[in-house]
Amino acid sequence: MFDKPMSNNITDQGSVNQSGQQLNGFGNTGVNLKNGAPTVSTPEVDVHAMPKKFLPQGQPSGGGSFGKVALIVIGVLVVVGVAAAGVYWYMNRPKPAPQNNNQAPVVDQNTNINTNQPVVDNTNVNNNQNSNTNTDVNVNLNVNTNTNTNTNTNLPDNGNADADNDGLTYNEEFAFGTNVNNDDTDRDGYKDGAEIKNLYSPLLPSQTLVDSGLVTNFVNDMFAYSVYRPTAWLAQALGEDLGTVTILPDSESGEFFTIVTRANTNKLTLIKAREAVSDILPNNIGMVNYTLAKTPALRSGDQTKVLMVTNDFIYVISHNVGSSGQNSLATTFDMMLNSFKLLKVTKTPQTNG
Repeated sequence: MFDKPMSNNITDQGSVNQSGQQLNGFGNTGVNLKNGAPTVSTPEVDVHAMPKKFLPQGQPSGGGSFGKVALIVIGVLVVVGVAAAGVYWYMNRPKPAPQNNNQAPVVDQNTNINTNQPVVDNTNVNNNQNSNTNTDVNVNLNVNTNTNTNTNTNLPDNGNADADNDGLTYNEEFAFGTNVNNDDTDRDGYKDGAEIKNLYSPLLPSQTLVDSGLVTNFVNDMFAYSVYRPTAWLAQALGEDLGTVTILPDSESGEFFTIVTRANTNKLTLIKAREAVSDILPNNIGMVNYTLAKTPALRSGDQTKVLMVTNDFIYVISHNVGSSGQNSLATTFDMMLNSFKLLKVTKTPQTNG
C-alpha cells in the first residue's frame, strides 16, 4: 500500500510521545524524560503524502465555494440575456398585413372615381372663362386700331396746308424733316420757315442749312452760278451745255423749278433782256423790282419768276406750279433764290438761247 517500506528502526509496537504515551500503536525504545530515565533519540522517518485518490471524498477543498458562486452568476446572466433577446425579437418581429387592410384600397379607388367627376366640371368652367376673355381682348384690339386711324386723319390732307403756321407747307415739312405740329422744331426761338428761308437749319440751333445736309449746293461752272436744292430732290440738264436745268421735287404736287441761262452777247440791259426772253417770260406778266445775288432783278407779281442780267448771261429762274396750279413750295423757292450766287466766268459759252 505504501510507496516505500518504513525503516527497521521503528518497531511494530507503535510510537510514544514525549509523555510516554504510545502513539498509533507503535512502541518507543526511548525512556520517559519525566521519570529521569535516559533519553534515547528517535530515528528519522521518511514521511510521504498519500495519493489524492486515497483521501476521503466527502470533504470539499478550500476553493470550492467561490467556484459555485461564479457558476451561479454566469447562469443567471445567460438566462437574463436569453430573456432580453426574446423580448427584443418579439417587439421587432415582422408583422403580417391583416387581411382586412386589403379592402381599404378598394374603398379608395371608389373614392377616386367620384373625385374625378368634379375635375371634369372644372375643365368645362375654365373653357367658358377663356372664351369670354379672348372676346374681350379682341374688342380692345379693335378699339386701338380705330384710335390709330383717327390719329392719322389729324395730319394735313394736302400739300398746301400749314397746320402749325410756321411758314412751311406739309410738302416742305416732309422735305426738311420738321415737325408738322411744332412751328419751332429746334426750339431756338425762330420759326422753321424763317430759318429755311434764311439758310439756317430748322433742326439744330445756329447750324447752317448746307452744313445740316438738308440741302445740296448745285454748281453750274459753265454758266457761272450755284444754288441750293433739297438733297432729296433731283437736278438734271435738258441740254448738253447746261443752259436749262430742271430741279424736280420729291413730291406728287406736280411742281418743279427751272433755271434757264442764255449768253448776253449784246450786253442787253434788264429791260431789253426781258424782250429777248419773251418766249419763257411773256410781256403780259407783271414784274417788280427785285434783288438777286446783290444784283438788280425783276420778279413777277405771283412770286414765281425772276429775271436777272449780267454782262455775260441772262438768267430766268422759275417756279412752275404745273397744271394743278398748286403752290406748296413757295418758301423753298425763296430759299433757292437767297442761296443763288454768281461765280467767276471761266469761259464764254457758245450759245445765245
